[in-house]
Amino acid sequence: MRRTWLDANTADAFFADEEAVDRFQMEKLRITRDQSLTEEPRAEALRRAESSLPESLRKAREETRQFTQYEQVRQELADDPQALRVWRQKAFGAEAVDRLAQLDKELEQWDERWIRFGNIPVMESD
Repeated sequence: MRRTWLDANTADAFFADEEAVDRFQMEKLRITRDQSLTEEPRAEALRRAESSLPESLRKAREETRQFTQYEQVRQELADDPQALRVWRQKAFGAEAVDRLAQLDKELEQWDERWIRFGNIPVMESD
C-alpha cells in the first residue's frame, strides 16, 4: 500500500526500518517453526536473519540482549556483592563498576521511599 501511494525513495525514507523489522520477524517466525532445524542450525539461521537488519537495529537488539543478561546476572548474584562486582568489572570495566554500585544504592533508596509512600494511611472523609 505504501509503495502504491509513495515513490520508492519516500517510502524508504519513512518506512525502511519498519519494513526491515517486518521481514526479519517473518523470517524469524519461519525459522522457529521449522521442525527440521536442530538447535545449532536454527541459531545460525537466526543470526543470518538478524544480520539483514540495518546496523542501528542490530545494535539496539544487541544492547537489549546485554541489558537482559545484566539483569539476569544481577538478580542471580544479588546475595553476593563481591561476585557481582567481579562480574561487572569483567563485563563493563573498572569505571562502570562504581557507577553501577551507586545506581544500585539509588534504586534501593527509591524502593524504600516507594514502600514508605505505599504505607501512608489514607484519610477517609465523611
